[in-house]
Amino acid sequence: MLCVLRLLILRSFSTDMIVNLLTLAVVLYVQILIIRDWLRTRASTHLPTLALLAVSNSLSIHDLGRIPNIGWWDGLGFHIQPFIGSVLFAAFLLIFGYRAIAAFRTVEGINSLLETKVKEARDDLEKSEAERRALEVEHALEVERERIMREMHDGIGSNLVTALAVAERQRQPATTLATLRRAISDLKITVDSFEPVEGDVVALIANLRQRMEPDLREAGLTCLWRVQPCEPLVWLDAGNALHVLRIFQEGIGNVLAHSGATLLEIECQPAERDGRSGIRATLADNGCGLEPNRLSAGRGIAGMHARAEAIGGIFTVQSNPGQGTHLDLWLPLVRSTGDRHHE
Repeated sequence: MLCVLRLLILRSFSTDMIVNLLTLAVVLYVQILIIRDWLRTRASTHLPTLALLAVSNSLSIHDLGRIPNIGWWDGLGFHIQPFIGSVLFAAFLLIFGYRAIAAFRTVEGINSLLETKVKEARDDLEKSEAERRALEVEHALEVERERIMREMHDGIGSNLVTALAVAERQRQPATTLATLRRAISDLKITVDSFEPVEGDVVALIANLRQRMEPDLREAGLTCLWRVQPCEPLVWLDAGNALHVLRIFQEGIGNVLAHSGATLLEIECQPAERDGRSGIRATLADNGCGLEPNRLSAGRGIAGMHARAEAIGGIFTVQSNPGQGTHLDLWLPLVRSTGDRHHE
């Protein structure tokens, strides 16, 4: 190669020769750069470019051989290099155009990704803000609930206890004492409904049983407690818990007042109804039972039906004279949108 260059330099210093040599050097240098980049990236677009540059080099040598001072050959009879320049320019323009389009697509993809990320971040922020507001509301409700419980206990509760003590000292009629005791019991049950039970129906009914245990013992009733582990009811807040407590309070009160029973059974277990998972809580006694016409005519039973419907549950009563009464309350684990809801 050095001998060839020396021969070329010694035999001609013409402008054509210098231009062809510079073109050849530049093209070789560009080829080396492209080959190095291809070895690193293995980009398929480099191969046509290398082929085109190799053709350009061959044609540059063709033009060198036609220079008069060299005179290696006459070739095609004209210099091709001026035309090759236009072809090279068009080829490089296509390559850079392809890369520009690819870059624009990448930028569009990045912009789209950024928009998606921004939307996700905005949604997460809105969700966090909603959760924060919900926590604030929940905290405010908890504070208010505690205040109401304290006022009921310290105010109404203390007054009722004082009134009961005065009535006992004054030897008031038994009906007056019983009324005051029921009022105190009702107040305690209402306060219990405000206690957080985490949706645990078993714990809720157990608290009621504990509250009414003295009345059960005084009436000579044996209470059998049969429960199984049950899933929590996420919708069982204070208002709904009070409905459940009132249903069982009414049922136990009827047993104490009217049934003449000696045995009371309370059960709580998981149960499905119409393909829906739920919890079944029952109250059964061995008392005198009810006439069939009283199963739908009694105000107490109608009130229990209404409370069960208000919380999306199903309440049923089974009773026959001399065979006791069986109360059944079914509560869904998840309430459907059609369930009524009254606080």
